[in-house]
Amino acid sequence: MATLSQTLVHEQEEPEQPANALNCYLSTVVSVAECLAATCPPIGHAYRERLMRWPRRLGFEASQKTLEESRWALRSELRDFSEIAGEFFREVPTRAQVINSLVMRASELLRERTETYHKLVDSLAERLEAGAELDDPEEFRRMLRQQAAGLRYRSESINREVGQLLGKISEEAALFQQRLENPEYLAITDELTRLPSRAGAVRQVRSLLESGRQFCVLVFQVKELAAVPPDQVDAVVLRLSQRLVELVRPTDIACRWSQDSFFVIFLCGKEEAEPRALQISTGLIDSYFAVKDGRKQRIRLEVNCVLTEPEPGADFEAVVKELGPR
Repeated sequence: MATLSQTLVHEQEEPEQPANALNCYLSTVVSVAECLAATCPPIGHAYRERLMRWPRRLGFEASQKTLEESRWALRSELRDFSEIAGEFFREVPTRAQVINSLVMRASELLRERTETYHKLVDSLAERLEAGAELDDPEEFRRMLRQQAAGLRYRSESINREVGQLLGKISEEAALFQQRLENPEYLAITDELTRLPSRAGAVRQVRSLLESGRQFCVLVFQVKELAAVPPDQVDAVVLRLSQRLVELVRPTDIACRWSQDSFFVIFLCGKEEAEPRALQISTGLIDSYFAVKDGRKQRIRLEVNCVLTEPEPGADFEAVVKELGPR
């Protein structure tokens, strides 16, 4: 009789164990979601909302399939959050340092130019006092013209220098504000070309690997970019990115992989991608004119290409490592 009673109690307790495990899992998901929102509010709130859908859904349907989907979604969301938040936290101090440096330069420039302007006005006052002693009106007028010309030149120079620096501060502040208002988008978007950045490309590769879809990746490095003067590199890279967008198909995904490299994802096998990769690499070869040492020079840019088709079920980290360093 005691054995039968123990058996009945055991059978009554068994259904509670899965329920307790599910409640513990749901509680963990909620805690993780709250932590993401608290860790990095500009990004974490969106991820919190996405994760909080799962406890609500599992409350109505706690099937094995739904649990698997929730676990996969949790891993995926946490990986994406760590990458984007990491990029955000690296970018914010950098932007703040740039703005702070510009403000310090502006402060120093204003101080120097104020002193220069003060000396100029003081010199003008002395010359006017000396001019008051002149008996020749023509000589007095000539002196006034010289002083007016000098004053005008210095005033225009100060206005130009300070205006350029303040314009740069405003530009950097606007970019910083944009970063704060839309951190997730900007974390996966290249600032210059507006193509997906390396972080955006990595997200696409991971998503495709997890989905099991066949795809190829083309990484090409721009040769001779180092020969372009530093102040003209951005214009050349921007032109290359625009040419790339014109060459790829709507289904292809073009990204900026690094400073001198681009990245294209083809949603097909290597055999079909090879002629398209050749077409793109050929189409990007071009000559650019750059001003170097005061002379206009012609620079011919070519590209080195590597086309890779990841194996089905390939390890994500191994695939990204194979694609090359930053």
